[in-house]
Amino acid sequence: MKIQTRLSRLRERRTEALYALSRELASTRGTNELLKAAVKQISEVFESSVTAFLPNGQGRLEPRSEKAPDVDLSTKEMGVAQWSYDLGQMAGKVTDTLPDAEALYVPLLASGEPVGALGVKSRFPDRFFIPEQLHLLEAFAHQTAMAVLGDRLAEEKQQAQLETETERLRSSLLSSVSHDLRTPLATIK
Repeated sequence: MKIQTRLSRLRERRTEALYALSRELASTRGTNELLKAAVKQISEVFESSVTAFLPNGQGRLEPRSEKAPDVDLSTKEMGVAQWSYDLGQMAGKVTDTLPDAEALYVPLLASGEPVGALGVKSRFPDRFFIPEQLHLLEAFAHQTAMAVLGDRLAEEKQQAQLETETERLRSSLLSSVSHDLRTPLATIK
C-alpha cells in the first residue's frame, strides 16, 4: 500500500512538472525566451545546472541559455553535446556513450529531428539518474523541442508572408509606374 501511494505521488509530481513546463512554454514567444523558460523549469525540477544548445548556420552547437552554469564548456563537453545532437541520443554522464563527461546531454528532438540539445549537471547525481528521472528529463526535452520547432515554424511563416507582401507591393508599384509612363511615351512617339 505504501509503495502504491509513493508511486502515485511520484506520478502526480511528474504530471504537475510537465504541466507547469507546458503552460510556461505556451505563454512564451521567441526562441531565446522559450529556452530561458525551459532551462529555468528543468533546473528547478532536477536541482541541476542546465545549458541549452542550438545549432548555428554550419550545424555546430552553441550555448544559448543556461542556469547556474558550473559546467565547463570545454571542447570535450561541446563534443559530447554535438554528438548527442548529431545522433539524437543521450550521451555523457551515466550513459554508455562518453560517460566521462561532466554532464548528461539530451537531444532536443521534435518529430524525430534534432533541434538542439540540453546539458544537465545534477547537484545530486545518484538521486537524479534513476530511470524515472531520465524519462521525465526526456519528456521535458521533448516539450522544449516542440516549442522551439513551433516558434521556428511561426518565424518562417511570418517571413514567407512578409516576402509575399513585398513581392505583391513591388509588382503593384511596377504596374503603376509602367502605366504612368506608357501615356507620355506614346505621346512622345
